[in-house]
Amino acid sequence: MIKQLLLFLFVCQNVIAQEIRVKGIVIDAKDNVPLPQASVRLKGQTSGTLTDMEGRFSLRLKSSSDTLMVSMIGYETVLVTPKGTTVTIKLRQKVNELAEVRVRPGENPAWAIIRKVLANRPQNDPNQLDTYKASAYTKILVVVDSLNRVLKDSTKKVIGSKKITAPIYIVENISELIHKKPNKNKETVVASVNNIAQVYSQMLNYLPLDLHKIDFYSELYNFPLLKRFYVNPLNSKTFSQYDFTLEDTLFHERDSTFIISFRPYPKTNFDALKGVMHINTDGYALEYINVAPVDTLQNFGFRIQQRYQRISGRWFPQTATTRLLAGYSSSGYTGAFQVKFTTQLHDVALNIPLDDQLFDEVQRAMRSSATRHTYETFKALRPDTLADWERKMYFSFKKPNSVVSRLDSTYGHILGSLLSNVFEIGPIEFQPSDLLMGNSAEFIRLGVGLQNNQSNRPRFRLYGYAGY
Repeated sequence: MIKQLLLFLFVCQNVIAQEIRVKGIVIDAKDNVPLPQASVRLKGQTSGTLTDMEGRFSLRLKSSSDTLMVSMIGYETVLVTPKGTTVTIKLRQKVNELAEVRVRPGENPAWAIIRKVLANRPQNDPNQLDTYKASAYTKILVVVDSLNRVLKDSTKKVIGSKKITAPIYIVENISELIHKKPNKNKETVVASVNNIAQVYSQMLNYLPLDLHKIDFYSELYNFPLLKRFYVNPLNSKTFSQYDFTLEDTLFHERDSTFIISFRPYPKTNFDALKGVMHINTDGYALEYINVAPVDTLQNFGFRIQQRYQRISGRWFPQTATTRLLAGYSSSGYTGAFQVKFTTQLHDVALNIPLDDQLFDEVQRAMRSSATRHTYETFKALRPDTLADWERKMYFSFKKPNSVVSRLDSTYGHILGSLLSNVFEIGPIEFQPSDLLMGNSAEFIRLGVGLQNNQSNRPRFRLYGYAGY
């Protein structure tokens, strides 16, 4: 008996010793950007894992000689044999090919999957929950990316170029979110910190909810910044609008993930999206979606990524990232202006009692104590660590004699009021936006608008406007 026990322990020890957990990150080979939802599996196997929103993954190997197969739509598949327990994997984009409609024998295999997703929309759409409550961590980054200056000699002949990447602004918020069906929503910012004066972040602080709409189960996707409604690939008429391709299937222990790419049929005349979605067989729900507009001529380009997780038997958003891109050209410089919004949701509670008195006209509010945080005190609230270049942004504009500091001390209050569209005069608030109004008959109209101080009585609003 003792010999058998020792033999069993010896075998178990060998099995454990042979199993290796490798951690790594998958990035774009050209610009080193992390690639979320890349498929990572052992060569010759159908089960594996997907990278998270930061391109990271963790996978158990059977031996040190195992080979990883890493793939992603739009990129070349690579085989990698890790030489240690950490690995960085670079994927190269495929050469652009002309878009074409694939002719398939019989029905498109992706259609059956999409039909099940549409049939399960009522129980998977987060907006159909009776109530939910969550804590949100939001990070906003403003970066002048790949700023390229054309260098010329005295004869104005181009002799080269110089690339610059300039991080400008970072703000981090901790918020409390509550929702009650059908359309009651409230966000309260409880902590906020940024790398420059707080007054300059008033406007940006309230953008994330508009840009991170949990709305990929609706017929249309509303993008408020561009004032455009994009046709959602998950809509009731989608099979006559979008071409779907079942790219891959990833098997897990209890369920599977279908990876489906989509783009509109040629010669479409609607605001369309293109991208990839991951559908989980557990409830046939969205597990991940990555979309961009088909129209490349609009003022802003964007890319939206959302990842969902199972909470209390329901699918609910876990992380959301929105990137806004705009071209830049001035004084010999060309480049891209990028604003990146990242939101992580945690401490989620679904279908809990929420009193109607928690909701009012003010859908977004900031506690007076929220801006008292510093970079050091905010560390305890941050759910993840900052990249080194993000951390350095907090100290780039803090010099006492910098232009930003002088502007803040002199004009900070005025600028903050302009950004928030409110000047406080005792118990009264004056709105600068009411000074000049316009309409088709009068073109320009002078006016003034007053309301009671909303910071004192947010549940009650008395507003008056007079124009000439």
